[in-house]
Amino acid sequence: MAWTEKIGPRSWRVRYLRGDGGYGSISGFGTKTAAYATQIEADQRRRTWLDPKAGFITTAE
Repeated sequence: MAWTEKIGPRSWRVRYLRGDGGYGSISGFGTKTAAYATQIEADQRRRTWLDPKAGFITTAE
């Protein structure tokens, strides 16, 4: 699972759990949105991302 952290006034990073149990990070994002997009992509590659809209059921159903 990956998550975002603010590390400065205008800087964000993505942290993630590595396969060996340690933590890795990717720094240098100027906005939380950019860091969050990277987080989702990393989770999708690891097949751990859950689409929040996948559980919604419309009233028509």
